[in-house]
Amino acid sequence: MTNPYAKNRPPPSPRGNRPLQSSGQPTTVENLPRLERVVLHTMIKDAITNKTHLLGPMMALRAISGQTDRGGGQLAHQGVRVCYSRPAAAAFRLRPGAPISLKVELRGPQMYEFINTLVEFVLPRLREFRGVSMPPASSSKSSPSAMAGVVAFGLPKEAFALFPQLEVNLDSYPRMCGMHVQFVTNLKGRDAQQRARALVSGFQIPFVRANLTISSFHPLTAMSKLIDSHVSTKQAKLAIDALLKHHEKHQAEKEESELLGAKEEVIWLNVAVKKAYPEKKLKPFSIPLARPIIDPRTTSICLITKDPQREYKDLLEAQNVKFISRVVGVTKLKGKFKPFEARRQLMQDHGIFLVDERVVPIMPKLLGKIFFKAKKQPVPVNLQKKDVKAELERAVSSTYMHQNQGTCTSIKIAHTTFTSPQVLENLTTALPEIVKHIKGGWENVQSLHIKTSGSVALPIWSCDLGSRWDGLGPVEQASASEDNESDSEEEERRNRRLRRKTGRSGPLLRLLLGQQAKRPRRQLRLPKSRLPQRPRRLPRTYPRSRRNQNK
Repeated sequence: MTNPYAKNRPPPSPRGNRPLQSSGQPTTVENLPRLERVVLHTMIKDAITNKTHLLGPMMALRAISGQTDRGGGQLAHQGVRVCYSRPAAAAFRLRPGAPISLKVELRGPQMYEFINTLVEFVLPRLREFRGVSMPPASSSKSSPSAMAGVVAFGLPKEAFALFPQLEVNLDSYPRMCGMHVQFVTNLKGRDAQQRARALVSGFQIPFVRANLTISSFHPLTAMSKLIDSHVSTKQAKLAIDALLKHHEKHQAEKEESELLGAKEEVIWLNVAVKKAYPEKKLKPFSIPLARPIIDPRTTSICLITKDPQREYKDLLEAQNVKFISRVVGVTKLKGKFKPFEARRQLMQDHGIFLVDERVVPIMPKLLGKIFFKAKKQPVPVNLQKKDVKAELERAVSSTYMHQNQGTCTSIKIAHTTFTSPQVLENLTTALPEIVKHIKGGWENVQSLHIKTSGSVALPIWSCDLGSRWDGLGPVEQASASEDNESDSEEEERRNRRLRRKTGRSGPLLRLLLGQQAKRPRRQLRLPKSRLPQRPRRLPRTYPRSRRNQNK
């Protein structure tokens, strides 16, 4: 049935800014696309200096392709071929006729067997593989590569270990290398490569556009929401479910074997960064949470204040603050809790410690290392505010990020008693605030993991492999400047020691400093003859006896 609205009307003009182009010649029996062969090629750089480095990759290609004397129907030297260099390159110490690479061609059943192994075993397990990159849509359609019916892509050296032929006996192939895979078809002319991609995609090999971001190709990020535009909520939920399931299993085993059973554990978020900064801050960063980790009804809270202690106790009573279990002043901390046993008992009696931010710098000396080893660093609060109760409630309901001098930081985000949606809610709330306090933001974050104290770290996000080591230059420059500063400080210490030994004598000190500049550090010897000597002790004299006097 025809459309009555289109009757007796002219056909609509084509829309868009590009005219329609034909996809090429019509498909017939003669020009039907078909796959002719698959070519595997690998180059070994170390073979330029030592040709024996070709043996390991040669045996690996024989096992992958089946081109051996007992399989493939042809001799071994006809299967995997050695390619020789043609021109000479002095920069790479390359001479003409040197063996540098290997090549093998697959046809017939062996070709389809290799494609099946590649699609079923290698590509699904290859990390950071999102698909074969395609040129942008604006690229030329008449270039030599676009008119050749060849689809090529590269595989990293990690892909060698994923082939089943090598995985069963991986120790026999100590040297792994990457390789190029070329799908050669019978297509030629305009749009030949585009039609070749359509043919290869039928073998379940994915293709992606080069101008799109990697995160858009990830199967998890494409189907779920993102936390702070980076972390997939689906991936995070899978990791949280697996972690809680592991804890339940571990807790059931402990309840059967132990009398007291297992206690609840803390879920940690491990943040690994690319660049470590040398400064270490005593005041942690406050991270708000949707669901607080600490329950004041079951957790004892201790508040460390300035002197006098009684003034702050009256302040808490005036503002009706009842969740503070104990108030300790600085004087009491120096006196009653000065012994190690008293400080350890104080640490065990309370679950969290709050401290006035005005006395934070002296806390490491007063509390000692036991508080920091037990992850019970006191949390700074501002007791000079008018609403002290709101300030204390905010401090108790938040988690904290302590900046250390390493590349990995752990932050408490939940307990194992929380459900999976509650843990995910805390993670969604805390993660943007955590990244704000990292220098460089997301560009400096390398990976994110969640774990408990008795489990392995489960990944929830990892940066792109290509940008993993970006931006390490400033750190190296900083380390070089630090080395120069340390050398200058050491030289100044040596000069002070020389001044003490020489008694601050001017000419002698200048002589020693001149020798120090001329000689290496180990060969520096102080001339004993020029150093001020101790006065000799005179022998003890005794009075002459009367007998000697008479004589």
